[in-house]
Amino acid sequence: MDRSVLRAFTLAGIGVLLIGCTTALAPSTLQSTMPPSTQTAIQPKSTSVPPTATLTQPPARVFFISDRDGNWEIYSMNLDGSSPMRLTNEAAKDDHVTVSPNGQELAFLSERSGSPQIYLMNSDGAGVRMLTNDPVGAYPYTWSPDGTRLAFISLQHGRGEVYIMNADASNKVRLTDHPTNDYCVAAWSPDGNNIAWTATRDGNPEIYIMNADGSQQTNLTLHEAGESCPDWSPDGTNIIFTSNRDGNDQIYVMNADGSAPTRLTNNEARDIQPQWSSDGNKIYFASNRDGDFDIYVMNADGSNQTQLSNNTANDLLSWAP
Repeated sequence: MDRSVLRAFTLAGIGVLLIGCTTALAPSTLQSTMPPSTQTAIQPKSTSVPPTATLTQPPARVFFISDRDGNWEIYSMNLDGSSPMRLTNEAAKDDHVTVSPNGQELAFLSERSGSPQIYLMNSDGAGVRMLTNDPVGAYPYTWSPDGTRLAFISLQHGRGEVYIMNADASNKVRLTDHPTNDYCVAAWSPDGNNIAWTATRDGNPEIYIMNADGSQQTNLTLHEAGESCPDWSPDGTNIIFTSNRDGNDQIYVMNADGSAPTRLTNNEARDIQPQWSSDGNKIYFASNRDGDFDIYVMNADGSNQTQLSNNTANDLLSWAP
């Protein structure tokens, strides 16, 4: 399928494309002038305490985006693919939905205000409210495991950089500062100590991790291919990701230190957006192996790959329980 199907936000000449992840910043340059080892991490300057989240059980539903009704909207379905439900209905694009750890709120991206911003709504689609109001837009984000903070991407300084903020959008802190783009914030480690994201500091998209305060920024993949969409296993020992190191986008798993990368899918189509199930036994992902993108699930070792959604439009995975 032509990548033009995977549409994008555009802002200040920097395309926001679906490159293996959900919305991801496509850098205007792939040249890095500062190796990761020489980067000075940006330390948080505020000591304000984030709000307390009450942890409950997230909904047993898969959340995804689809253009099946003419434009990109947010949907959910049962774990077996049954009972799909449309949650948003806007002329603007709604994208990249994720469920808070307390199971009570959905955070998602929308252009309904004119630029991409983060919104919140109830898990049934009710109670939509705007969370960020960034003049240059806010981009892919991830909840901290305790639900009190969000990590996200902002173009505030003319390129994609990683920030964190409290769940009520207060106390924004910049974590990265590099002349190339950071994008596709995809995973906070289960213990809350690390953040994984995608960056092009070595000339191509690679998986990086850092401490949650922005220190010790490290390239995990160190490969000339394009790699994105990291997600931690629930026990924190492994990371799954998308890579085209063997010619096309496929799903791989590696140890959390970047060692022992192993390919899990193997076909001529694109397999993207992998996410662990909460028990670590399954991996959800999107694939265009039947001509358009649909949602699939497989065992954690790559076996028993099963299609969950099936229509002539494109379904792209956002969050799985």
